[in-house]
Amino acid sequence: MSTEILIGEKDAEVPEKIILTFDGSLDATNIEKVSNQVRKVLNSGNKHIIADFSKLRYLNSTALGHIISFSQMSKKKGGSFVLTHVQDNVYEIFDIVGATSILKFYKTSAEALAA
Repeated sequence: MSTEILIGEKDAEVPEKIILTFDGSLDATNIEKVSNQVRKVLNSGNKHIIADFSKLRYLNSTALGHIISFSQMSKKKGGSFVLTHVQDNVYEIFDIVGATSILKFYKTSAEALAA
């Protein structure tokens, strides 16, 4: 199954943050393409990324490793990579492997923008 990343516009009140909406599933069949898109966003000067997972239905362990890598890359650039609107079944995967202590989660994009 393919996954799309929709790159949102920057909020005029919070221009240093950008929202990426993930739509579909993340797994070995598409994670490299998605990773390249996220890296491109990071390398174009966007240090603070809000990943909206409201439309993400599934991710596997390979994708989870990439998500953690995005967070680490953002931190190295003095930024952040946070997740919002994470569905219960996806959050459970993060929780099972202990990634909830590594990554930052917000219920809504508005909360993440305000943080």
